[in-house]
Amino acid sequence: MANVFLLLVALLGTVGWIWDREHARQVQAKKKIIPKVEQPVLEQPKEPFAAAEMAVYRKILVSYSTGDFATATAEVQQALAASNTTEAFREWLTRQLPILMTSQGWMKIKTQDCDEAIKIFYRVLGLSPVPEAQKGLGYCLRVTQNWPEAASYLATYVLARPADVEGRLVYADTLESLGRYDDAVTILEAAANQEGLDPDTLKMAKDRLAAMRAKAKSGAGQKTERSEHFFVSYREDDHDGILREVLEILESALNEYSEVLGIAPPGSPIEVILYRKEEFLDVIPGGPGWAEGVFDGRMRVPVSRDMLTDVNGRLAIILRHELSHAVMSHRANGRAWPTWFDEGLAQYLACRKRACEQFRFPATPGIFSASEVLAKPFVSLDTVEAGRAYLHSLYLTHAMVRSKGESVLDFISSRVPPTGTLTSDFIAEVAGWGSFADMWQEASQRWAKRE
Repeated sequence: MANVFLLLVALLGTVGWIWDREHARQVQAKKKIIPKVEQPVLEQPKEPFAAAEMAVYRKILVSYSTGDFATATAEVQQALAASNTTEAFREWLTRQLPILMTSQGWMKIKTQDCDEAIKIFYRVLGLSPVPEAQKGLGYCLRVTQNWPEAASYLATYVLARPADVEGRLVYADTLESLGRYDDAVTILEAAANQEGLDPDTLKMAKDRLAAMRAKAKSGAGQKTERSEHFFVSYREDDHDGILREVLEILESALNEYSEVLGIAPPGSPIEVILYRKEEFLDVIPGGPGWAEGVFDGRMRVPVSRDMLTDVNGRLAIILRHELSHAVMSHRANGRAWPTWFDEGLAQYLACRKRACEQFRFPATPGIFSASEVLAKPFVSLDTVEAGRAYLHSLYLTHAMVRSKGESVLDFISSRVPPTGTLTSDFIAEVAGWGSFADMWQEASQRWAKRE
């Protein structure tokens, strides 16, 4: 891997290639992925109700079947409030209410609205211990970093639905945030040993288990420190001397990014974990030997010995790079940005107003990466192609800023839609091009001229 790393350094200049979020998404289950849930099923009446009540039942069923759970819930509540509702129908309505509200809560999760989902799930569990509501509440409490309460609800859910491997993974992830690594290992062992799993799910569970065992070993010497916007886990014997500088770098960068991108800092602290360089690849299974950082819902950064004496050098660049991914993931409510934009912006921000800020053309520029290559995850490319893709992503970001001014970054982030896929065309059109194809064409022509 040493020769590969030297090749990348030569190709990318000062910026380097940081193996991070999109690669982590491929290698281990991405923690920002919204978990799937089996929608609770409405109970079919054993005997027909009166004609008027059957009409109400059909209205509820239609709303439920079309995914309009809010309307179905309102129809149930209206029927329960009616004075002429029979006792049998009232009992049926009462049993359906938590089912409908649970589905409504999960619909809020799908639209990235955990604040509303939490309110709904609390109301559900005040009516009935619906396991799917426990899972949804645990997931959203984890998202908002109320880890102790999230762990409590997820533990209850796992007992009720032991076959749900995904539920165990979410629970184990929450236990990691609490520093309960051994408990997380136990949960993942049960998941990996479950019978009847499909090959992909089994591999995911085993990968998570291997990583968690390494984290448990590493976590034995970990401490945590909290600043205004960060929750940092570190090894006291290795990182205690640099912790203050690390926090200052992170807080300063977050203020800078918030101003440049026109966004407020996340309301919950961003998790950061510092590792020894030699133990990092055990924690992130499948990563290449030159891995310098990962954002997978947490900023994970290996610290080499030389970084301990030069915190404001390469380590600061890596911290700033991963922070860009964390901030933009928060801005998009966990949705994926097109790879070229996510990586180009991270490189641009990491070096902004620093020694590596100026873009450097390689000695032999070569052909600009195809637009379809820049849009897909770079992990699918070979080493040299991926190196070029990172460099060309940075060039595209520089081209945007040069053409439109740095305020274009604020302009893009302020127009992120609340739902839906974030596309290259969305970014290009907001930035003032007709399409990403137009933007790419202009950039590739300038690249050939070294402009």
